[in-house]
Amino acid sequence: QQTEVFATLNANTEPYMQTLNNLLQSKKCTTWNIPLDELPRDIEEISDCQSQIYRETRKIKSLIKE
Repeated sequence: QQTEVFATLNANTEPYMQTLNNLLQSKKCTTWNIPLDELPRDIEEISDCQSQIYRETRKIKSLIKE
């Protein structure tokens, strides 16, 4: 029965994990590879990206709690 629970959990969290993974690998989400002169323009995108990571993480957490 535990295996079934995990299978369901994995199926439910999979899309969020995928999104999270893409976000984490996205250049828009990280600051270390942005040239300094482009930073001001990208700061907004980065913080937006990070709030998206936060939202995806929350969704995954809430699914795990259920």
